[in-house]
Amino acid sequence: MIVRLLVLAAILPITACQSPPEKPHQQPDRPDPNARFKALKFTDVPEKEVRFVPPAGMAVEVVLDRLGFSSGVIDGKATRLDKSALRGFQAASDLAETGQMDEATRRALAQAGQIAPTRLVRIPAEFAKGPFVPGLPREASGQAKYDHLGYRDLMEALAERFHTTPETLIALNSPGTKIGAGAVIRVPNVADVDAATLPADENGWNRTLMTLGVSPRQPRAAAVVVDKSDAVLRAY
Repeated sequence: MIVRLLVLAAILPITACQSPPEKPHQQPDRPDPNARFKALKFTDVPEKEVRFVPPAGMAVEVVLDRLGFSSGVIDGKATRLDKSALRGFQAASDLAETGQMDEATRRALAQAGQIAPTRLVRIPAEFAKGPFVPGLPREASGQAKYDHLGYRDLMEALAERFHTTPETLIALNSPGTKIGAGAVIRVPNVADVDAATLPADENGWNRTLMTLGVSPRQPRAAAVVVDKSDAVLRAY
């Protein structure tokens, strides 16, 4: 399959002539190693009464993204990368690789369940605080002078988290939408990462997974092929 890279307490009677029962030895509470990552979770906000109409094509991109077939970015626009993602899904599903949404492909995608294309979320304070690198150059030569490549601002970080672009986030909301800790915005319905599934990590990789919306549970690939003619990476 092609992939791209979710006590019982005993009560003893006590009389005046009895000595109090010894309290059982209690183990001290252990700190939750993933508590700081759980603070990066985006909570859902109930939809408003007015039904939102997402861009055409976003529903398919969201489903493919959840299944491991990336269209590059989720923006609802039909591109060659959308066709490549669809062909990858078709190949993995033993369907004709047309890159088109034919009836057989539609039925196969429907098996993934009914997934809303977008969702309303509240931005967690832990995510909103960054850190950010406002002056990060666009050119690779300038970026090479930095010890790490961070996001320039919160909008750029949000776009990466939900596998889209700042322009798409603005289109899903409005140019005047305020972003920041506690703000509510509409985003593509990218699957959440369950912080409880994060493995032990000493290099900070778990935070990267949470801020990118990428699950640590990924299939192992037997082979990886980079096709320059299609500009596509395939994992078998």
